[in-house]
Amino acid sequence: VAPNRDLHDSELRETQELLSRCYTTSLDLAHRNGCRSIALCCLGVGAYRFPNLLAAEIALGTVRRWCDSIHGDDSGIGGSSIERIIFVTFVHHDTHLYSLLMKNFFFPPVV
Repeated sequence: VAPNRDLHDSELRETQELLSRCYTTSLDLAHRNGCRSIALCCLGVGAYRFPNLLAAEIALGTVRRWCDSIHGDDSGIGGSSIERIIFVTFVHHDTHLYSLLMKNFFFPPVV
């Protein structure tokens, strides 16, 4: 579940923070439960009317910051049981966006 732009669009920044917290909460729960992998879908797009590009940037940026906070630097997710984070896309447009943006948040680029 993600923020619905129709219900939260009085303040775009608030909506962005709510979307970011959806990813952080999912990652925190997976970490606390000792999960080795997690699949994250494109939250907020489609029926919840969040712009696809902005949603992808928020997802990737949030996950990057979470990884850095768990490990303490930019070298990965070594401080967590999570070994793999998968971004699941449902439409070609989102797959293309994630492929283009991934290199801006993770090194080396993962496609």
